[in-house]
Amino acid sequence: MILQIHITRHYFYELIHATGHKSRLNRFESNQALEEYSKEELIAELGASYFCGLTGISQKVIENQAAYIDGWHKRLSSQPEILIEAAKEAQKAVDIISLDELD
Repeated sequence: MILQIHITRHYFYELIHATGHKSRLNRFESNQALEEYSKEELIAELGASYFCGLTGISQKVIENQAAYIDGWHKRLSSQPEILIEAAKEAQKAVDIISLDELD
């Protein structure tokens, strides 16, 4: 069961990345700098966390996600607003997947 939970969490993570495609939310650039890559990783992990919360995924997975998010946030500590921007983009991605909406 634990393996299935982790696979599901990873599926959510990859789904969020898929929303960055130019035909969806257009978050990707051809030559992303480390800062943009870090932000995209935050977006994917935050979005996966939202889905885990919505679907009742276990607390242990959520704790692991929190540690991962904190690691990326520390790498971006010179610009704390990136966490807020990433959370906003993660919510947009979740909305597209769960509500099939585009702004």
